[in-house]
Amino acid sequence: HGIFTYSLLKALRGEADGANGDKKITVSEIRAFVEDVIPQLSQQHKGSPQFPTVWSSGQDFPLVISPE
Repeated sequence: HGIFTYSLLKALRGEADGANGDKKITVSEIRAFVEDVIPQLSQQHKGSPQFPTVWSSGQDFPLVISPE
């Protein structure tokens, strides 16, 4: 996987759950997670940070709801 895919999969597995810890992963939480993690990982593994371009509109909604 590339850095974006790796970060997205981590987000969908629950690491993007926000400070509220409600077991729901929303589009906004994924966006924030990816924006934070990609520059760190690319700096660490590629030697220079990469910054994803993100644009969204509309209402936020959950993509993942954990059963627990």
